[in-house]
Amino acid sequence: MKKFIFFSLLILLLMAMVSCSESEKDQYAKNYPELLPDQEKEYQLLSISDEITLKELEKKDIYIGVRNIPSLETVNEEYPQLKLEKAPAYVLFDINGLVYKTYDYDKLIKFLKENPEHQL
Repeated sequence: MKKFIFFSLLILLLMAMVSCSESEKDQYAKNYPELLPDQEKEYQLLSISDEITLKELEKKDIYIGVRNIPSLETVNEEYPQLKLEKAPAYVLFDINGLVYKTYDYDKLIKFLKENPEHQL
């Protein structure tokens, strides 16, 4: 009987640990998988109302994926959970979801330079 109780508690503990780790995952990863990079340890940038090119970033020694969307209204319709207030806006994702959001290009570049481990 003690073994049964022990194994039952062990199974409940394992189930709780698994459910907690799933709930910690960013909701963007579940709702908007197309915004995420394909590989772990990579970033994907969503740039709104400011077309950023790979060449432009490479000149700054930054190597990440970029997706440009010209309209704030389009983004807010397609991705309401981002809750963007103004444009331009820059939203950075890793494989688990949202990493960084800013409305300032220079702050974005500073963040990327300080976190080079997630670049291609």
